[in-house]
Amino acid sequence: MLDPRQCCVFLRDRDTGKMRDQTASIADFAVHSRGVDVRFANSSKTLTYKSSNALYLTPSSSVTLRAGDRLLVGGEIWSNVTEVVFFAGLHDSAEAWARLFYTMKSGEERWSLRSAVDVEIRSSAHQDKLVAQILRYWREAARTVDELS
Repeated sequence: MLDPRQCCVFLRDRDTGKMRDQTASIADFAVHSRGVDVRFANSSKTLTYKSSNALYLTPSSSVTLRAGDRLLVGGEIWSNVTEVVFFAGLHDSAEAWARLFYTMKSGEERWSLRSAVDVEIRSSAHQDKLVAQILRYWREAARTVDELS
């Protein structure tokens, strides 16, 4: 299997015509002038795809969540995510993606791919010194206003 932290491979589904993430099922991937060679993990056979039917993305950034950080996906908090790897689209031809790595209660690590537009990382104010300083300033200002009232 390809390392899901190092790449994201989309192949066009023949039935729907849509690109689907196939990273978990691919053992090897090579780009060349004729197109893209793909060998799936469950087969020794290599298939060649036209370049228009395959997309290989590399990570643009990675964020390891710290204690107190919150991850929102579509506005809902995902509490067991440990890392987010972002994959940028190529020349605006593909949207940006975020692969979310999370740990199951059993300790097993899994991942889920989401549109990066739906993913938001919120840092704890206690972790971010600048935010903490600003909040301290406003608390002191509020106390001063209370004392003057």
